[in-house]
Amino acid sequence: MWYDMAPAQYASGLQFYAERNEEAAFYKDREGKPWSVGEAARNRRTARRLRAMAKIAENSTAIRAGDVDFLGMQNPSQTLEEEEAAIAAANEVKA
Repeated sequence: MWYDMAPAQYASGLQFYAERNEEAAFYKDREGKPWSVGEAARNRRTARRLRAMAKIAENSTAIRAGDVDFLGMQNPSQTLEEEEAAIAAANEVKA
């Protein structure tokens, strides 16, 4: 299970899914359909959130990924404002 993985290993998986979301956004933009704009924006938002979570996991001193504090970004009911604040906080962490 993901929560038993080492945080660095989990971070690489998060990076993988962030890249897939960026690719999906690129293809949605190329489609040019009216509904694709919103879908591409959601994919980019998800990619941004996943990258921030990966950065937190990479810098974590936790033994297990389940013990990492992702600042609530794993919660789908988090508001956009809360998510933006968490991403900003994650990006302030020294790499």
